[in-house]
Amino acid sequence: AVSISRMKSEILTLMRHEFRTPLSAIIGFSDLIEKQSLGPIGESGYVDHARFIRTAGEGLLGLFSDLMLYSALSSSERELREDEYAPDAIAGRVLADVEQKFGPMHAICDFEKTLRIVADRDLLERAIFHLLSNAAVHGGGLAALSVTTLADGSVAIDVRDRGPGLTDAQVAACVAPFHQQSAGLARRVGGLGLGLPLAKLVAELHGGSLTFEVGGEAGACVRISLPACRVVYRSAEVAA
Repeated sequence: AVSISRMKSEILTLMRHEFRTPLSAIIGFSDLIEKQSLGPIGESGYVDHARFIRTAGEGLLGLFSDLMLYSALSSSERELREDEYAPDAIAGRVLADVEQKFGPMHAICDFEKTLRIVADRDLLERAIFHLLSNAAVHGGGLAALSVTTLADGSVAIDVRDRGPGLTDAQVAACVAPFHQQSAGLARRVGGLGLGLPLAKLVAELHGGSLTFEVGGEAGACVRISLPACRVVYRSAEVAA
């Protein structure tokens, strides 16, 4: 069992290098062509082709990164790299990434200004990215993102959309890895079906959970709950 685990780790390490390096080169050089950094191309159609190559490369790199991250988290190979963060700083960067991929989001954000979260920023951002991505795809780009403390001192990160909502059966399927809620939709937007399973792993790794509000007709609400030990308050002067 130990040798199999070591072999798996070595294969994943090799894949990270052999896939990520050429993909990064494809993305980087196509970006140079798209921006005509070395001089005008002459034929504008080539700029569009370069943009398509870059976008496709970024999409493939994102899928590969999710697959590697899911493997690392599910096998406990990735440890938390914790620090203290303001929710609006995390949300701002995530929203920018989601809008770059899916277009403008009509997102309403609500944060407690003095609240700070002790977490692994990269992992938490990835989890929120997937929740907002689901809202962009299934909720028509309409979403409300809020970060608040509850009565027991824990923190709730809620993403609510205006899509068709979820049933209990759909929730159970959504957190299963490699599941796509709609095969037709999956073909249009792509993905491996790892977004919500990744978010669930991230929440649990922080001692929290991923829960869903089901049965409503006004869209779906997905919540990442983090324990009270991950909540810090700063004075208004420090928070500003």
